[in-house]
Amino acid sequence: MIAGHERIVAQIERDGLPQISLFIGPKSVGKMRLANQLAKAEASTFEDILRINLLTAELARNVATFIHTAPKGNAARVVIVNIQRAPENNLNILLKSLEDVPTFARVILISQDTPMDTILSRAGAVYSFALLTTDQVEEALLLRRFNPSEARIRAEASGGQLAIVLNREETSKLKTLVLVVARCFREHDTAALDALANRWTDEHTDLLVRLAHEATTKRWRIFNEEEIGVIPGRVWLAILRALKPDVRPRLVIHAQLAGVLRSIS
Repeated sequence: MIAGHERIVAQIERDGLPQISLFIGPKSVGKMRLANQLAKAEASTFEDILRINLLTAELARNVATFIHTAPKGNAARVVIVNIQRAPENNLNILLKSLEDVPTFARVILISQDTPMDTILSRAGAVYSFALLTTDQVEEALLLRRFNPSEARIRAEASGGQLAIVLNREETSKLKTLVLVVARCFREHDTAALDALANRWTDEHTDLLVRLAHEATTKRWRIFNEEEIGVIPGRVWLAILRALKPDVRPRLVIHAQLAGVLRSIS
């Protein structure tokens, strides 16, 4: 369910998702949410979905390997890449990775700003997203069982960006588990870390990446230094290096994070 972008959804349902598509428009209006929904519909297993939130040169090269590997399921392989603020050199590497996209692969590029012409020319379709109206945000919140008065207040304060409201709600729920990870590293508690595996999701991994970036830059937005406690910068850098984009959620805990924690204990 993507509020306010029914025309885009209808167009994709009618024409199909191109091998390379570009979602462009303001932040927090549903671009990533729709991309994730399409990825789940196109791929038959989570192992056939690669999400890249920060395009490094290494990840740009990895796209070629990922899309040329046959799907583990019976459907497609899907790559979602946030290219906003990506260095031009990394974008050029990505373009080389997209020179010969197999028929079973789909690539969705996401940006707030118009990218360079070579990216535009490579996209099979460009889908333009706009800010939502207050009524559209309110309707979407009501469908998600928000209290009517609260839905109106939040809609009026949203600035047409539904994802800001939803992300705030989702993040508050996800933060609990991520903060437990921070405590495990602070107290070197490997047993408690291992116990999180069955509850860990890709969304928790994404939020942990955000926490690591905030902790290393000291630019606190979602988290704050008081709730995290004292964890050395080298530990956060080790965590960032360990969080590979193609690792199953449970293995993030069992292998990647547990390995980092054991190495510093």
